[in-house]
Amino acid sequence: MAMMEEQMMMEGASMPRGQMMPRNMDDLMPPEAQDMMMQPDDAITSVLLVRLNNMSEDELALLDKIITPESAAILMKLLPEFRELIDAMASMQGQEQPEGPEMGALGGL
Repeated sequence: MAMMEEQMMMEGASMPRGQMMPRNMDDLMPPEAQDMMMQPDDAITSVLLVRLNNMSEDELALLDKIITPESAAILMKLLPEFRELIDAMASMQGQEQPEGPEMGALGGL
């Protein structure tokens, strides 16, 4: 699997600008590899956590305001690591993730 990922990264790096990867991932990798690619990655989670911790309170508040529950669902498809971060924050606060017009998708992270 790691070899396949590395090969894909190398092939993607050599693509001319403006050329997109095929929309149909079935042509590029088997279903097991596709499933693996959609699982949260601990390294990415760590990077996101460090980046969030380096943001100011104002930046976090703005991020919470602009990421709506609707857009968060799409964002979590792109970065499933966000689900882990949001769930971890909710459990650390000892409460369910609030949703509503007064609270963004990050729930006051």
